[in-house]
Amino acid sequence: MTLSRSVPLPWLASLAVIATCSLSSAARAETLTAEEAVGRAASQNPSLRAALLEATAARQVVAAEQGARRPTLSASVTGQYTEAFRGGGAGLARSDSTSVAANAALRYTTDIGTGLEVGASADSGWQSDDRRALDGAIAGPTYRAEAYVSARQPLLRGAGTDAVLAPLTQAEASAVAAERERDLAASQTALDVLDAYWELWYAEQAIGVQEQALAAAQRQLADAKTRAETLGTGTRVDVLQFSTSAGSIADALSQARAARSARAIALGRALGM
Repeated sequence: MTLSRSVPLPWLASLAVIATCSLSSAARAETLTAEEAVGRAASQNPSLRAALLEATAARQVVAAEQGARRPTLSASVTGQYTEAFRGGGAGLARSDSTSVAANAALRYTTDIGTGLEVGASADSGWQSDDRRALDGAIAGPTYRAEAYVSARQPLLRGAGTDAVLAPLTQAEASAVAAERERDLAASQTALDVLDAYWELWYAEQAIGVQEQALAAAQRQLADAKTRAETLGTGTRVDVLQFSTSAGSIADALSQARAARSARAIALGRALGM
C-alpha cells in the first residue's frame, strides 16, 4: 500500500454517514489519500461498525417505546346461530335464533397513568318458531346498541409520569449514550487511521532518504577503493571509513524497511483489513 500526501478535509463530522456506505474491496497495493483512508476505515473498521449498530438498535428501542404510548383500537364481530327442538301435544316443534354482535373500543393511557377507554357495541337478532310462524314469518329482528366511557386512575402504584414514562426515558437515555459511544468510536477510529497513515508516510520517506544516503556512501566507497588500489592517492584507512559508513547506512535502511512494514500492518488493522 502506498500513500499520497494531501491536506485533510473536514471528514470527522460526516464519518458516521460515510460508514453506512459500502466501500469493501480486496486488499491490494493502491494509492490512498488521508481522506480515502478514513473513509475506508469508516466502512470496514469492526469497532466502529459495532458502535453504529448499537446506536441504531438504541434508536429502534426508543421508537418502540414511543409506539407503545399511542392509543390502541380493538374491534370484534361475533355471529351465533341456535336451533332447538321441543316436544308437545302436537308433536315436535323447531325453533332457531340468529344473532350478530359487533363492538369497538379505543384505549389510551395518559402520562400520569390515567387509563381511558371509549367504546361502543351493537347487536341484532332473529328468531323463528314453527308454532308461531306457520306462514313462514320470522320474529324480529331486534336491535340493541350501547356506548360507554371509562377512566381508571391508579393512586398508590403506577401513577405519575415517573412510573408511566420511565421506559421511554430510559430508552432515550440509552440511545443518547449509544450515540455518544458511536461518536467516540468514530473519533478514535479517525485518530488511529490518521496516526497510522502519517507514520507510514514518514517511514516511506525515511526509506527514500536512507536509499539515497546508501547510494552516495557506496559511490564514495568505490572512489576510495579506486584511489587506494589504482591511483595510489588514497589509503586503506579511507576505504575502511567509507565501508563502515556504508554498512551503518545499510543497517539503518533495513531498520527503516522493517518500520515501514510495521506501520503498514498498523494501518491495515485500523482500516479493518
